[in-house]
Amino acid sequence: MALLLETAAVLDLRAQRTTDPRQVAVLRRRAEQRRQEAGRLREHLAACGRALPPRTSRTAAPAP
Repeated sequence: MALLLETAAVLDLRAQRTTDPRQVAVLRRRAEQRRQEAGRLREHLAACGRALPPRTSRTAAPAP
């Protein structure tokens, strides 16, 4: 799952650096596919009790 998310991040970075609009579209689509696959994997693992469900928000934890 981590590898899928890291790959998506790399694909997004490559999309930001390229100037070819067709390549940008392909790279962003592939990045989204990796994120969706990671989400499905997380759901499967959570259903088996092997992963936490995804966070609903990305707010930071309160300071101690």
